[in-house]
Amino acid sequence: MEDIVPSKYCTKCKELKNITMFFIDRSRQDGRSVQCKECKKLPPLHSNKARKEGVPDGYKLCIYCGEVKALDNFYKSASASDGHAGRCKVCYDAKVHEWVENINYTEVEEKKCFTCGKVKSAKSFSRKRASNDGYNSSCRSCTTAYNRSRHSSDLYSLHKQRENNLKNGYNLTFTEYDAIFQSQSGVCACCGREETAFSRVANSFQRLSVDHCHRTNKIRGLLCSNCNTALGLMHEDPANVKSLLTYIEKWKDIDQ
Repeated sequence: MEDIVPSKYCTKCKELKNITMFFIDRSRQDGRSVQCKECKKLPPLHSNKARKEGVPDGYKLCIYCGEVKALDNFYKSASASDGHAGRCKVCYDAKVHEWVENINYTEVEEKKCFTCGKVKSAKSFSRKRASNDGYNSSCRSCTTAYNRSRHSSDLYSLHKQRENNLKNGYNLTFTEYDAIFQSQSGVCACCGREETAFSRVANSFQRLSVDHCHRTNKIRGLLCSNCNTALGLMHEDPANVKSLLTYIEKWKDIDQ
């Protein structure tokens, strides 16, 4: 009778192979790595070299599906070097949906608040998918009090929020923003006027908006809220802008 040679599935190529085709890994239950030797020797998709090699500007390689897609197909990520997540939106949403479907919540009617220590009904807690029972560890009252104290502190002041928005949204510092602002003499790069939109939160006029290319993420300049909105409504398409200019020039003499 011939001896049965054990086999194993590779998690990368999804093929059933001889157990000897896997590296030894004593941390695993079967003593072998989860990927075969051939797949282990391949460069990982998420490595910087593999992700950037042959990928044009404004595009990125998804580490899950392996497809090269435009940056608009990736969620923003402040921790990433290019400001975008490693997984595309389709792969990310599919993974989240799979994770949520497999959650088995423990139904509870009452729960003890981690902050105040009081036992309250489950309705007094906000929902949280990551917890075992599906509820937040702190009650709504304690969470609200914490958020108010956090936003009133110097750490989460309005200045800090603006700094975070510039860094996370455009990878821009306050110093770099002020340099662009001074180079434009404090006016809109398009219409040449100062910002007129008023912010009730800051009790002052808004700062000029950062205009950037959504494909390459390159900063083009600072625009007022009106020009920035108009540019977005035109889908940043020069043909649309020219058509609108032709239309308004056509009716200019008639309207006068």
